[in-house]
Amino acid sequence: MKKRLLLSLGLSLSGYAALAQQKITDGTITDKKLPNKDAIFELESSNKGLLHTRVALRTTTDAFPLSAHVAGMMVYNTATNNDVVPGIYYNDGTKWNLVKGSKGDSGFILVESQPDKDGIPGTPGQPGGPGTGVTIVINRTGTWVYNPTTNTWTNIKGPKGDKGDAGVVGVQGMPGTSGVPGTPGSGTAGAPGTGVTIVTNDSGTWVYNPTTNTWTNINGPKGD
Repeated sequence: MKKRLLLSLGLSLSGYAALAQQKITDGTITDKKLPNKDAIFELESSNKGLLHTRVALRTTTDAFPLSAHVAGMMVYNTATNNDVVPGIYYNDGTKWNLVKGSKGDSGFILVESQPDKDGIPGTPGQPGGPGTGVTIVINRTGTWVYNPTTNTWTNIKGPKGDKGDAGVVGVQGMPGTSGVPGTPGSGTAGAPGTGVTIVTNDSGTWVYNPTTNTWTNINGPKGD
C-alpha cells in the first residue's frame, strides 16, 4: 500500500513538472539559462532547427488540409498550386500567408487568383484583401496591379473593343474542268459504264481505245 502511494505521488509530481517545463534543450549550449518568462515553450540548440509540419496547400483561401481556418496555425507547404508556393505559411484566421523577408531588387512577384470575387481588391495583408506582399490579383473583373506607394489598384485589363468592320468579299473563282475519263466499267470515280467508248464532258469529246486503254479528245481547240 505504501509503495502504491509513493508511486501515485511521484506520478503527480512529474505531471506538475511537465506542466511547468517551458524549455527543451539538446545540451549543445553550455551556458545554462532559465526559460524565457514570456514564452510558453522554448527550444534550445546550437546545431538543430524546428521542423514544421509538411502539408500540401491548395490555395491561400482554402483551409485545406485543415477543416477550417485557424489564426496562428503555421505549416510548411510542399506544393506549387494556384497562388501557393513551397515555403512556411501562417494562417490569420481567414487565409494562408507566406512567411517571407522584405522584397529585394529582384524578388518574387506574388500573384493571387480570386475567381469568386469582383471589383477592386482590398489592401494586401488586411482582412478581406489578398495575402501580404501580393501585387497582382486576378478576379472576375480583370487583372489588378497594386501600387504600395499610393495604396491603389489598377486594372490593366481594358474594356472589350468595338466590333470590327466586315472584310471585303473576294471574287469567286471559275469552276474547274473535268479531266480524262476513267476506264469504262472500272467503278472508279469519273469512269463511265462498261462498254462506253465515247464520253462528252466540259473538257471535250473523248473516244476510248480498248487496246491501249486510252482516251483521245477529238474536240479540238476553239478557233479564233
